[in-house]
Amino acid sequence: MTPEVSELLSLDVYRDGGSLSASFRDTEGTQHELIFTIDNYASDETDGFKFYKSASIESYIKSEYVSPITGISSPKTEKHKASISWQEAITLLSNLKRFMVGFESEYRWVFKSMVEVAGNEQHQIKYS
Repeated sequence: MTPEVSELLSLDVYRDGGSLSASFRDTEGTQHELIFTIDNYASDETDGFKFYKSASIESYIKSEYVSPITGISSPKTEKHKASISWQEAITLLSNLKRFMVGFESEYRWVFKSMVEVAGNEQHQIKYS
């Protein structure tokens, strides 16, 4: 099940060769990151194609740690990572699309690339 999106936070490209991500917050205030992991072994720089091997969501769950000795509590964030299907990624991107209106980022092109990657059977994109 994909989270219900309430806000698009950022779009980014990883330095691992081109993994793509979209960070967003859900209606409960939890931050998530949709990530398309690049397949560096299948990607061919000479032909200009990059292939993506998987889609996943990383969720940052906020909680509290209470020391069993002092009883003092402090905030804590746990990261949960889950693989999702390409169809679930398409659904999530569809839900994120409305937040692109007026969204300011030098990486706006990442969203279009993610839609293209998720929507084709080879999960690839041609870069010039």
